[in-house]
Order: sequence, then structure tokens, then C-alpha cells
Amino acid sequence: MTDPTERIDLSILIRGGSIDQACSWLKSWLTNLRPVEPAMPGDSIYWGGYEGKPVSVTLSTKMDAADASRWLEIYISSDSRLPWPSDVVCARAAFAHFHKEIRCDPGSLRQSSPIDPYEWWAITEKAEGLICWDLKESGEI
Repeated sequence: MTDPTERIDLSILIRGGSIDQACSWLKSWLTNLRPVEPAMPGDSIYWGGYEGKPVSVTLSTKMDAADASRWLEIYISSDSRLPWPSDVVCARAAFAHFHKEIRCDPGSLRQSSPIDPYEWWAITEKAEGLICWDLKESGEI
């Protein structure tokens, strides 16, 4: 069980996702999602709610320099519950909506010890599982 004072943070990346698509999906889970002004350069920051508690959302577009693919990172944070108990569960919900490749931290599904920063959970049309991925970021786009 989660400590009620513990902050809950989830992060997923969507290949080819857009900020508008992410906001549309998040509005189906979170109430009163609205942008915060001003946002940090390269980020779109939103506040919303879940079960009457505040939720912050940061959307960042990233480019993987290794294969020139564009990724949308969705970072969700709350002092209370979220609709998803883990990054992987959130990623599965996002994949069901977007039908695009989703990547996230594998959490308890991680096989390496100590933590390998290149170990990711990937969900595609073909499979779901652990992959080795070095997001060689070329900066915000």
C-alpha cells in the first residue's frame, strides 16, 4: 500500500504523440485539466484533478537522435492516488487509446540489479516487454 504522504510520479513516452492528443486522453481520466502559464521552455504544464485531489502534468516533446524519432513524454504527479498504480499500467492504458508505441520505466518488472538506466518497458502492436534503449536526446523540439 502507498504511504499517504508519498508523492506518486508516473512517466511514459509515446512515439509520435502530440500534446493535443495527450490532453484529449488525459481529460478522459482527469478533471478540469488546464494549462499553467507560463510553462518552462519546451514543456507544457497542466493542472487537473483526480478524486478531488490535485494532479500536475508535464508534457515534453523529445527527439531520439539515434533514429530521429519524436517522442512525447507525459509526466504525471500527485500527492494522492492516480488512475494508474504504476508506469506500466499507465503505459498499457495509453497504448489502448493511442495505438502507438509506448515506453516507460519497467518498475517491478525490471530484471537488472543494480538499476540499468537503459532498461525500458515497451508496448507495440507486436509485443510487450523489456528492451534496452538509450534515448540519445538531441534536445527539445
